[in-house]
Amino acid sequence: MKIITTNLDRGLGNQLFTFHAGLYLGLKANSKVVNFDLTGIQTEKLLRNSAIDDFEISVQGAAFDIEWSQKFKTPNRILFERIIHKFFKKYTITRKLMRQFRSITYGFDSQLETLEAPVQIWGNYQSWRYPSALAEASIEISFRVKNPTPWYLELSQEAKVVRPIAIHMRRGDYVNYASDLGLLSDEYYLGALIHILKKNEFENNEIWIFSDSLGPANVLAAKVQLHLETSSLPFVGGRVKVISPPLDSTSAENLLLLSNASAIITSNSSWSWWAGWIAGGETHVLVPEPYYKAFGGEFIDHIPDHWQRYPSEFL
Repeated sequence: MKIITTNLDRGLGNQLFTFHAGLYLGLKANSKVVNFDLTGIQTEKLLRNSAIDDFEISVQGAAFDIEWSQKFKTPNRILFERIIHKFFKKYTITRKLMRQFRSITYGFDSQLETLEAPVQIWGNYQSWRYPSALAEASIEISFRVKNPTPWYLELSQEAKVVRPIAIHMRRGDYVNYASDLGLLSDEYYLGALIHILKKNEFENNEIWIFSDSLGPANVLAAKVQLHLETSSLPFVGGRVKVISPPLDSTSAENLLLLSNASAIITSNSSWSWWAGWIAGGETHVLVPEPYYKAFGGEFIDHIPDHWQRYPSEFL
């Protein structure tokens, strides 16, 4: 049977990229079924208590069926399998024998189009080309939170009225990868915000700051407030606030909440990348350039042309 098995793992943003790549391959390979294996998300669930299965995902217009599966695996077994997979992905012949494809790039991978079902895929696939191709094929994908908290329901309604300017500050585990991914400084976020506020259409919006590290986010909020009070910018809007979700809220909730903004200043994170994409073409999305401190600054076909770039400043 012509089945595409897409293995989802790593963080929520990467899970969303791989999810769209699996649908893309199902389209290109004329698959009958695209199966999404959620086994690999269990590590993310332990770390952040949130993953792609917190979404209720609707896929309309696809010519193939969609299935979801998951098996429990111990951490030791997951580690062992990753070591084996790391060895096998080095060689084309072993990948073909196992009916597996493991992308060795983080951005657009043209080899995906050469695969035939049945096959299993792993990878990152961080490119706008996959969701864009699905949209061009009239495949519509929408996201809702499965079990929304009252906090999320209330704040999402407020966001639709206020239409805030949103900033996403990524810290957390990025501290461990500062030399590669890079930690964006307060100066980047503040400079990007000033750039947006100079556009008259944003002069009345509130400013909401999203972050996985509330301490640095509050410091940034204070800097933003001080600058607004002492500058001549045409900002006559409301408050500057840090979004502080309750313990029972999920990363999925916060991502969709962020996508309700009228303008989004992203970090170099796939999480806020997806908030910008889900927000749609009417939302002004501003991204850092270079996106990463290493990796040549950016992956292949990672950033859509209609998003605006702003010079990065790293810590």
